[in-house]
Order: sequence, then C-alpha cells, then structure tokens
Amino acid sequence: MEALPEWIRNLASLEVLGLHECKRIKQLPSKEALQCLTELTDLYIEECPELRERCKPHETEWHKISHIHRIILEGKWL
Repeated sequence: MEALPEWIRNLASLEVLGLHECKRIKQLPSKEALQCLTELTDLYIEECPELRERCKPHETEWHKISHIHRIILEGKWL
C-alpha cells in the first residue's frame, strides 16, 4: 500500500493516528478526508522514510496535516 485509504474519513472519532514502520506509504489521503477526522489531535510518524520527508513543513503532504495539533516525525515535534 502506497497511500492511506480515503475511507479513513469515516473514523471521525479517531484521536491519535500512529504510523510505524510503514516503509511503502508515500502519501496520506486527501486533505478533505483528513479534515473529516474532527477529533484527531495527534499524528505520529515513525520509521516511514517516504512519508516522513513529504510531511515536513512546506513539503507535498504538509498542507494536509498542518491543522493537526500535535505532529511528531521521528520523535520530533513540529
């Protein structure tokens, strides 16, 4: 799997999303899908090299997650 599925938008009460050792994941679902996760406050990305680079500020996936309160990439708060 190279991307998280769009149906993740149905998990509206999800508070924490942790991705660990997802070496093939390159992108997140759409910004609209992630904004449906109205309770999501924490996003952890660990040992996901492709995704980690794309989720840094000003990179391709950042605009999708910048609204999340706590974003932690490889143990570092953004």
